[in-house]
Amino acid sequence: MNLSIKAAKQLGERVARSLHLAGTDTAKRGAIVDLKNDIRADIPNSSTRIAFEDSYRATLDALEPLPSSKQVTA
Repeated sequence: MNLSIKAAKQLGERVARSLHLAGTDTAKRGAIVDLKNDIRADIPNSSTRIAFEDSYRATLDALEPLPSSKQVTA
């Protein structure tokens, strides 16, 4: 799959947003993660692949931030 870096970034954002919209439905989330991995594997250019992955991670981090260890109480 040949994409421009801009298109790869947009695709990464869209995949992350789809994952977020799946909520807690584990079947949907699993399918979206599988799709993300398939897309990444089909991008031959390493800089484009990195742009896709970085955009996906940044968007997902913004939408579903993990709690920091300071916020977790026992």
